[in-house]
Amino acid sequence: MHKDGLVFSGSEIERFVEKGYLRVEQAIPSVVAQQCRDLAMEQLEIPASAPWPEPVVRGVVDGEPFHQAANAPRLLEAVDQLLDGERWQRRPNLGLLVIRFPSAGDPGDTGWHIDAGFPGPTTDTLSDWYVNYRSKSRGLLLLCLLSDIAVEDAPTRILEGSHHAIPPLLRPFGDDGVMGLSAALPDPEGPLPWRRVSPATSICATPSSCTPPAGPTSAHSPD
Repeated sequence: MHKDGLVFSGSEIERFVEKGYLRVEQAIPSVVAQQCRDLAMEQLEIPASAPWPEPVVRGVVDGEPFHQAANAPRLLEAVDQLLDGERWQRRPNLGLLVIRFPSAGDPGDTGWHIDAGFPGPTTDTLSDWYVNYRSKSRGLLLLCLLSDIAVEDAPTRILEGSHHAIPPLLRPFGDDGVMGLSAALPDPEGPLPWRRVSPATSICATPSSCTPPAGPTSAHSPD
């Protein structure tokens, strides 16, 4: 927290606008993060040790620890500062959890994507949500890391500055938007000045706030 009571300094906000993401150090108390991990293992039926069931497990977990994590004071202050002047609502939980395990196999989800924000005319599941050039219904993408994540632990990768390149690609679809998984994406290998890839790593309970639409992808955790 800075002397003025804000989570981020002016230079950090400028970096956020330029690169599209910021880290919120220790936004969730470590004891709450541990409670979230324990509850996730229980509700998603994850064993405490190998052998693991599959390379990746997904699911939404509900319970008081997740409500506390999503509404941790420092996290809410950070969101409020980044969405200054915009209307937003608190989350009841942390949304979809993605839990990865060491595996020699390809989990099949390591490509680039953008996160959608609203249901469309063909929406049946969370994977069918839509996105438009104005980032309708999504102010921020919040990546909350509930355990220690290093480069070798298959972190989510963020394509720096992709939030500048994606809106023009989505504009032809107008306000109606397009299904997120069908949206055009910038080439991460292309001759663009912002194509630096940053892994979302952390010591426990350090979420990264990203401006949507942003281009994240998942890495493969080798055995």
